[in-house]
Order: sequence, then structure tokens, then C-alpha cells
Amino acid sequence: ERGIKVLTWDSDAPESGRLVMVNQVDDKVLAHALMDDLAQQMNEEGEWAIAIASLDAANLNSWRRLAEARAAEKYPRLKLVDTVVTKEEVNTAREKVETLLNAHPDLKGIIAFDSNSVPGAAEAIERSGKAGKVALTGNTSPDPMRGYIERGVLKSFYLWDPRELGDLTVRLAAAAVEGEEIKPGMQFGKHRPLIFSDDDPTMVIMADPIRFTKENIAQYDWKF
Repeated sequence: ERGIKVLTWDSDAPESGRLVMVNQVDDKVLAHALMDDLAQQMNEEGEWAIAIASLDAANLNSWRRLAEARAAEKYPRLKLVDTVVTKEEVNTAREKVETLLNAHPDLKGIIAFDSNSVPGAAEAIERSGKAGKVALTGNTSPDPMRGYIERGVLKSFYLWDPRELGDLTVRLAAAAVEGEEIKPGMQFGKHRPLIFSDDDPTMVIMADPIRFTKENIAQYDWKF
């Protein structure tokens, strides 16, 4: 009512009266990439599990639900056996995944949906001697994972450039304050022309997810 422009980013609050949501990636694209990657590493069969910071975070649980749906639809020989909540703490993730590995000796794969669960899960797999036996993928930044990637504890993980997300969000906020209509095809700075979600015409999709591997991780010296 007072003309204040409201935007959301990273994790949506659709009831906030927002003008636009700046989503780092398309939720479905990311979730399917994670599930397809893990399924391929598991030869599309066997037990898998989830490590996730919270069952309340909107973005994490959108990815989780879409990944579970992808597995049910495309990979009938995969069996989801457990979900552990890590409170977005590396040590908690390590402890929870160590317990998970003991409880499910036939476990073949884990998706960790947040930045601290992935290194925690990697440490648990390495300490348990399960590197190469239990596949791991998820969302995290490159710096904490370089050693694990080099040692073969996991083959891949995903993220976007958080600096790019912050930059685009501020640029869109400035445009909104100036009275510009934010619409598909507009371009700000070095960002690609704006693409909106097929499911929500008020949601900008910033970029495709980046898949980090041993072959490309050295290109990303982000220092976080």
C-alpha cells in the first residue's frame, strides 16, 4: 500500500506480496540433475538416502520432493530408505550419515541438499571406508570439496554462482524502484536475458546449475 517494492531470492516467500522471485536455478532442472546423476552412478538400482538441513526450508524441500518424484517415475529399481536432518551443520551431517551408513549396510547412494550436508556426508563416507561404494552428490560450494573430489570420495556436486545471484537480485530491485516492468528478455549487466519459470510468471530463473567434477573444479576459485 505504501509502494514498497518487495522481491524474494534464494528461498521464496510467495505470500509476501512480492513483485518477483529471483530463483538461482529452475527447481525441477536441479532436482532432476541430482537424481539422474546419482541414479547413473548407482547403475539405476539399489538403496539410496537423503541428507537435508531442514524439512521446513522451501527451496531445499522443493528440490527434495522433485528428486523423489523423479526417482519414483524414472528409476523403479531405486529404493529410498531414509532421510536424515542435519540442521545445516557439517559435524551433525557427518554424525547422521555415519549412523545412516551403519543402519543401512547395503546403501549405494546419497543426495545431500545443502552446502553443509555435502561435506559432512563426504567426510562420513571417507571415514567409513565407503568411498567408491556409496555414491554422493548434492549442492555445495567448491572450496570445501576439493580434497574429497581429488580423493574420489564423490564424483560430482552442483551449485550456482552466489555472487551472480546477489548481483542480479540487486539489479532487479533497482529496476523495480525506478518503475521498470520486469519482463522476459530484459538484460542486466553480464547476466543472460531474463528467463521466467514455466510454472510461475513472476519467478526469474537466473541460470542453469553448474556441475562440479574433478575435471573442472579448479576453474572455480570462489574462496567460500
